[in-house]
Amino acid sequence: MQTDGLKVLIIEERREIIVFLANNIFKPKGFKVLTARDGKAGLRKALEETPDLIIVDLNVPRMRGLDVIADLRDRGADTPFIAITLYGSVDSAVQAFRLGAKDYLLKPLSATDVETAITQALKPQKEPANLEKDGTVEALKQKARDLEALIAQQQEQLKAYEAKQAPDQELGESLKTLEAKTEQYRNECTRLNGLVEQQKQLALQYQNSAKALTQFIIAQYKEMVRQKKDAEKLVHQVNIFSDGLSKFATKLDNQAHQFEIISTPPKG
Repeated sequence: MQTDGLKVLIIEERREIIVFLANNIFKPKGFKVLTARDGKAGLRKALEETPDLIIVDLNVPRMRGLDVIADLRDRGADTPFIAITLYGSVDSAVQAFRLGAKDYLLKPLSATDVETAITQALKPQKEPANLEKDGTVEALKQKARDLEALIAQQQEQLKAYEAKQAPDQELGESLKTLEAKTEQYRNECTRLNGLVEQQKQLALQYQNSAKALTQFIIAQYKEMVRQKKDAEKLVHQVNIFSDGLSKFATKLDNQAHQFEIISTPPKG
């Protein structure tokens, strides 16, 4: 099947799935790959680029995958599409096939399943055999038979999906439980990281307080040393003044003694 130059639009929220489909399946086959991470962006790109094939996740954000296809059908676009989903249901599969889905694949995707679905999706539609002019009874009967065959084919695809869904249901439940536990652990890690950050902030506050207290103690010690030096200097100055005062008092005493001797008249 010639696929060089064909355009495929992948509408999928998870980047790793887009990379897997683009690098391992479509680009090696020569497809031009278009991508969208939500339903509204996918609808807009489908209308602008008119791709040859669409792969759409049923649970993309902003607009459900089946709503994207239904909108395209209302606008007259009949682009073949392949539906993919993590948690499938019979109702979603029925809706997908009613909108003309060529296949309905469950995640995790298998490269073999995807390639088989691509081949089926791009297979040319057979023209009704021996059709008479439009409007004739035989032409209408042939179209009815073709429609019945298409419905039967889709019913077979639905049965195959239901058969595959049964063993995968337990896996789906396990994945749900695992995701719930993962989210729980993630929340717990977030809480613990918050506590660690809070402890870091408290430790930083204590460190800053200890640093400020140390600086205060050092400043007080320096002030005490300065005051001690000032006191020692004052004591020294008082001692000097005291010595001077003592000497001055002695001098006054001597002068007073001499004055007494001079003032006393000699006897005789």
